[in-house]
Amino acid sequence: MLIGNVAISLNLLSVAVVAFAIVVLVLFILAPILQAKLSCFTFCYRKFLLWMLAASPWWVAIVCVGIFWSAQYNFEQTSWFKAFAHWHHIDVFSLGSWHGFALFMAAGFISLLAVTKTYRILKHTNTMHQLGTLAGEQRKYSQDGHVIYVLSSDIPTVFTSGLLAPSIYITTALQKQVNQRELDIIIKHEAAHARAHDPFFKFFFLILCSFFPNKVSQLLMQQFILLTEQMADSEVTRHHDHLDVAQTLVKVARLQHQLPSHCDGRQLSYFGNEQISQRVHELLSPLTKTPLRAWCFALLLLVITPLFTASFVDSFHHLIESFFNH
Repeated sequence: MLIGNVAISLNLLSVAVVAFAIVVLVLFILAPILQAKLSCFTFCYRKFLLWMLAASPWWVAIVCVGIFWSAQYNFEQTSWFKAFAHWHHIDVFSLGSWHGFALFMAAGFISLLAVTKTYRILKHTNTMHQLGTLAGEQRKYSQDGHVIYVLSSDIPTVFTSGLLAPSIYITTALQKQVNQRELDIIIKHEAAHARAHDPFFKFFFLILCSFFPNKVSQLLMQQFILLTEQMADSEVTRHHDHLDVAQTLVKVARLQHQLPSHCDGRQLSYFGNEQISQRVHELLSPLTKTPLRAWCFALLLLVITPLFTASFVDSFHHLIESFFNH
């Protein structure tokens, strides 16, 4: 049995764990609605909203901890606020209670995830080093300040990879099947990924998504990948006509159907294998303004979620107290 500041800190951590789980459940329920609404936002605001959604279990948990901490130390609060968020005997903590069990489970899950992701980073780094060695110095050149490796392969593909120093990789098969204008469109698209450090942010976004069930994780990753591809497409239209970019995209997508189905692209940014129809539609009919109803939905979601979670944490705590001893 722990008493005092240590007990308060552990109880607040258990608040964070419960809040985290509730937000994950809420997003699991709202996933179909989110999928329909995200396409209504322009690039900048969609990017902000996606990061807020992916990180929502973390920032909502922090908000809930702040609410419960405030309820504990601010003695001038109104009775309705104390009823809204009140944790009985917050200065007492037992490692054998359900609070302790929740903390042990959370620590184990995070540790396992950290080991898994560290292994994946090391494996990916080694793979990219081998690719660079395979290409050789004689098959490397620079364009617009970006390193481009030419890989001898019968598979027509191009991608950007590298968590800290992204490079562009293109195969000889693809080079042979596109003309000079199409090749310039492809390279400029990949250069846009490299400038934005998309492989790094894609991997970090994947880590945040790893805490969600597969249904939510896949939805968020698909939307994030679609966004980065559309933003790169948009960058290319500064130098080439929208229709030319769309036609090149469709052509490369057809060629890349030859890619092995087991290819792991979670740390890569491919040119023509992601949500082709949505990207072509955005190129030909770009969204220039976010509708007011979409803004209202987003603001409502961001405000209500932490308040609902804090209230539910309080109710859940009192419910569990009815069955378990601390």
